[in-house]
Amino acid sequence: MAAGTDDVAFMRLLVELGAKPSLGNADNCTPLIAACGSDRRERPMKISAPAEVLEAAQLLLKLGADVNAVDANGETAMHGAAYK
Repeated sequence: MAAGTDDVAFMRLLVELGAKPSLGNADNCTPLIAACGSDRRERPMKISAPAEVLEAAQLLLKLGADVNAVDANGETAMHGAAYK
């Protein structure tokens, strides 16, 4: 949820507490895919400013997120960028 709302402060706290930023949800939607917006088509949440999305994506990439990850719906982080 922190990645899906691009809440970088909360994302950093979760990582400090041991969260694994590469783990996906039940549909294998990774935090990077969520941060870029792919999961928002079905579950609209807070609309993030472009700078917030960029900061969240950069953090996740720095933490080793797989930019080529594909979720169960066949979507990637790039799909989220295109939806926006």
